[in-house]
Amino acid sequence: MIESIDRELVFILHPKREGVIARGEVTARDVHKIVVPSLERLKAAARRVVGRLFDLQLSNSAESDLLLLFFQNTAWANVGNAGGLQPSSAAGSIYVALSTGTLSATSTQSTTEAAYTSYARQGVVRSSSGWTKSGSSPTQVANTAAVTFPACTGGSETENYFSTGQEVSGAGEVYWYGALTASLAVSSGITPSFAISALVNSML
Repeated sequence: MIESIDRELVFILHPKREGVIARGEVTARDVHKIVVPSLERLKAAARRVVGRLFDLQLSNSAESDLLLLFFQNTAWANVGNAGGLQPSSAAGSIYVALSTGTLSATSTQSTTEAAYTSYARQGVVRSSSGWTKSGSSPTQVANTAAVTFPACTGGSETENYFSTGQEVSGAGEVYWYGALTASLAVSSGITPSFAISALVNSML
């Protein structure tokens, strides 16, 4: 029995923010109310406020180029020079994993990773046969074929998160991660699977 997992990933590009003033806490009309005892603190406060008024965004063509470089190993031309950002000499694969826990930005591929009998990460090749690009504003890529894990032959557990990363095994680097739309109970005979286009990666 194959259980389907639906999951959409959304990437939002923005500058990394620092400081204590959160978006919405300070507006343009409030700036004059900030009391600072020194020029240096005034400069620091201004940097914090201005940093929250703008988001960085990629153009549609840059979104497409970035996704093609990462997911299809296609050169991003004319970055620096005509050669641009070059693809890897060997495309390799992006490895999809399941997790029984809650992943975070500090997780590795092995963090609370699934451990049912016969489980193994699944590699999706970095090419058009692995990932399909479509659309603009947002531009997105999705898995071209179903990503199917081995059937459980022993043990039972509940999958709550998934991740993608560098390595076929071990504590490799996670590229991205997310919660499943619904938890998946795995026991003997269950085959976890992401359907075609279930892993959607968008650039907003």
